[in-house]
Amino acid sequence: MAFNLLLVFFISVLTTASAFGQGYDPTQPDTTQTQTPDNATDAEALTLSGIWRTQKSRHARINGILVKQGQILTNGAQVISIRTDSVIVEYNGARQTLHLIPHSIKKR
Repeated sequence: MAFNLLLVFFISVLTTASAFGQGYDPTQPDTTQTQTPDNATDAEALTLSGIWRTQKSRHARINGILVKQGQILTNGAQVISIRTDSVIVEYNGARQTLHLIPHSIKKR
């Protein structure tokens, strides 16, 4: 009986020690899926998810942040124009058009 308790104790210590040795914390969110690939530039990582237009103003949601025309984003890109279904941004002198619905879906 004492041998079985000792065996259970050692197994639990070994499995607990191996879990801590991996550096994995199951209470924290998995960050491997949310990281941007190394070869992507900051401007390529921009995602347009919504456009709101009224008679007086135009706003867009880029990477989850509500922006307006002329605003500079955290990565240094500037919002040049907000259109009906796209937004034009300028980053390091190059302009990029962010589409509300990607062209690959539109061409079906």
